[in-house]
Amino acid sequence: MVRDAIHNPADPRHYMKLKPVNRLVRISRGDVVLGQTTSAVQLLEVGRDLYDPVLYLPVADLVADLVPITEKMTHCPLKGDATYFAISAAAAERGDYVAWAYPKPFEFAAVLAKLIAFDAAKVRIEIIGDGSV
Repeated sequence: MVRDAIHNPADPRHYMKLKPVNRLVRISRGDVVLGQTTSAVQLLEVGRDLYDPVLYLPVADLVADLVPITEKMTHCPLKGDATYFAISAAAAERGDYVAWAYPKPFEFAAVLAKLIAFDAAKVRIEIIGDGSV
């Protein structure tokens, strides 16, 4: 078992670990800043494969009002049901999401309840300052 990791009770080989970023993280799309924080965490996950790291910001540190995409939802056996967000109502209608969250994660993954992740291929992620990721 990996120390300080959150394991899927049904499959202990599926786990995630959150690491504090310890730097200023700014998320933007075009010229619009979506969020900025010094409290970001990096989620590392091992499931069927080693997944790319994902940055999560506290929902409270969002700057932009993201629009929920009501038709899109996915399920993760480690985290729960994800909801998706777009930067505008028109983007939401197209299903063009930039972020997702787990507002009601499984109890063992409760740390995710107030965090939001961003798709690194759809936004600009800046990690600013000294420190380590």
